[in-house]
Order: sequence, then structure tokens, then C-alpha cells
Amino acid sequence: MPVGNASNNAWEIRRYGEVNTYDGAGGVDSLSFERLPRSYFTITQNADGSVNVDSVSGASALYKLKLINVELLYFSFGSTVVDLRTAFNTSDQPSVITGTAGGDNLTGTERADSIAGLAGNDSISGLGGNDTLQGGDGDDTLVGGAGDDALSGGAGMDVARFTGSAGQYRLGFDSVAKQVYVTDSQSGRDGLDRLLDVESLQFSNRTVTMATKAHGSYADLPPELYQFFIVAFAAAPGVEYLGQIADAYRNGATVKQVVDAFVSKSQFTDVYPKSLSNTELAQKLVDNIVRASAPQESKARAVKDIVDAMANGLTVGGVVFAVFGNLAKKPLQGDEWSGTAQQFLNQIAVAKYYTETMDQSTTDLATLRAAVSAVTNLTAVATEEQIVTLIGQGLFNG
Repeated sequence: MPVGNASNNAWEIRRYGEVNTYDGAGGVDSLSFERLPRSYFTITQNADGSVNVDSVSGASALYKLKLINVELLYFSFGSTVVDLRTAFNTSDQPSVITGTAGGDNLTGTERADSIAGLAGNDSISGLGGNDTLQGGDGDDTLVGGAGDDALSGGAGMDVARFTGSAGQYRLGFDSVAKQVYVTDSQSGRDGLDRLLDVESLQFSNRTVTMATKAHGSYADLPPELYQFFIVAFAAAPGVEYLGQIADAYRNGATVKQVVDAFVSKSQFTDVYPKSLSNTELAQKLVDNIVRASAPQESKARAVKDIVDAMANGLTVGGVVFAVFGNLAKKPLQGDEWSGTAQQFLNQIAVAKYYTETMDQSTTDLATLRAAVSAVTNLTAVATEEQIVTLIGQGLFNG
């Protein structure tokens, strides 16, 4: 029977099975299972405080270990750590688990845990309880599990993983703390999780980008820049694209020049390929802008007007510029385009909140379009909660 001393003793078990008892005595003692994963073993505590580590049923090598005064177990070459000081804690106090400078696989308990991954690309799972998970440096994956958890990704490109499909969750946002909330509609599953510095939400059916970027004030920008992006892409600009547009405008470009420059970029031509005929381009543009906010006959006339204007020499940039300029002047009542004008205002309100308040900064156009896709002329955008709900519906159900 290996017996330690007052120092921090570190042992490695034999690779092909072992039946033994380890007594660490004093210090913080550890036992390494080298390449073997945690899933190969059961870990149970005896009434006297000693711990049994046994091979799972059917394992090719037999391990039957009794541990006394041993504090740490390392699996998978140290990437998975079990802290026996907290693994069997039955009190209401949170268990504290800390990773290493490398990539760790850290798993909590069914109670409240505080788990910090530190550096490296960590995978952290809280299981049950109201957990606090901190990824630290590196590209981390955080799984809160059951309970209401706080997930902080830290530096790097971090992912929060959820059990169900995206449509089963509701998005929330605290504009003071700059914190995203994700609430599971299914009782007893993932609960309500608060997220900070998490770039992606991974559901069973899709991954939603939530990357942010700090920015200055946009108060000096004219409303036409948002109007342009809504008309051209049916999308929120996000911090990255609004920053590009703002730089051009602040360097002396007119709104018309900004539009002409942007419609030549791949972001626009990917949506409206240069191979489209004037009629095809006009039809697609009208469909993206109007959707169901105006009668079909009004949409048909709009397509014809655009085709005629292009036949008379109006450029694509000129068409986009004219459309959002005209739409912004339409009355909100009593006109065939009143519904579209109201939808336009609602989309701008949501796009501004997504960009300037939530600081969302992806360049993925599908995500930017999804952010405003749930907005119609009938949706309410008077409160932050209403706006965030619409953004969540678009991102999670789009």
C-alpha cells in the first residue's frame, strides 16, 4: 500500500489494472490515470470518508482502488480533473473547481458549483445547481446544465451549449450589465442562463452567433445609413458594417456615395448577383423590402417602376438610394405603402438596438438578416423587452 507524507504526493497507476490502497497522509495528494478517461470509472465515497475508484462493468482492465487522504484525480493525461475535496460535498456551499493553464474538461456536481477553466481551450459542464462557469483565456465550451447559471467566456471565441432546439428558448438582454439571458421554456432542463463574453450559442439544431465589439457613439450618423442597410439587405448592419459605413461618411463621403460603393461589394452581389436581369433584381428587391406589408398589386407596380427606371439609366445604387428615400417619406396611415413604411421604422428600431445597445458585430449576413426577420408592420417595438424578444425570435427561429 503506497503511503505518502506531509508533502504533496503524486502517483500514477499501472496502465493495465491495479488493485490497491493509497494513503496520501498530509498535503494535497494526486493520482494520475494517464491516458484513461473519467468515463472508465465509478467514484464513490465510503462512510469513513475514503473513496473507491473502480472500473466500470465490462472494462478490459480491472481497477479496484481505495483512496485515503487523496485529494485530486487526473484522467486523459490531466485534461479532466476530479477534486475529491468537493466531489461529495452535500452542503449548500458551492463547490470550487479550478482548471489548469492547459485545456481542461471540468465537470461540476448536482449542486451549485463555481468552476474556472483558466487558460487553454476548456470544456466546462456545471450539471445541476445554480453554477458559475468561467472559461478564462482560450476558446471554451460552457454547459450550464440544469439550474440558473452564470456563464462567462472570457477571452477567445467561446460557446455556450444548450440541450434543446433553438426555438425552445427565449432571449433576454440587460442593457446596463451588457448581459445576454437565455431562458429554456422546458421546465427542469437548462433553466435561465446569464451570459457574458460568449460568442456563440449552440443548440441541438443550430448555432447562433452573438459576437460583440466595443464601439463609440453613432449619434452623428444620419438615419439614412440604417435606412440603406435595411433596404439593401433586409438586415441590421451590426457594429462591423456600421463602422465601415460610418468611417466612409465621416471621411467626407455622401450617403449616395456610400450606397454606390457598398452595392459593388460582395455582400450585396451575393444577395443580388450581377447575373440577375433588371426584372429579377427588382422583384427580389421588392420582395425583401415589402414582404407582406403591402398588397400584391402594389408590389407589382413597384417592380415595374424600378425596371422602367433602370431602363432609363438609373444604376443599382441609384435604385436603392431612391427606394429608401421615398419609403422614409411615406405616411404611416392612409397610403398603399403605409404598412411598409411602418415596417421600415420598426426594422430600423430593432436594427439600432441590436447594433448599438447589444453591440452585436458579426459579419455573417444571414445572422444580421435573422436579427430583424421577425419584425413586421404590426409588431410592437416600444420597449426594450419587445425589441429583444423580436431579435430572439428571429435568431432562434429564423
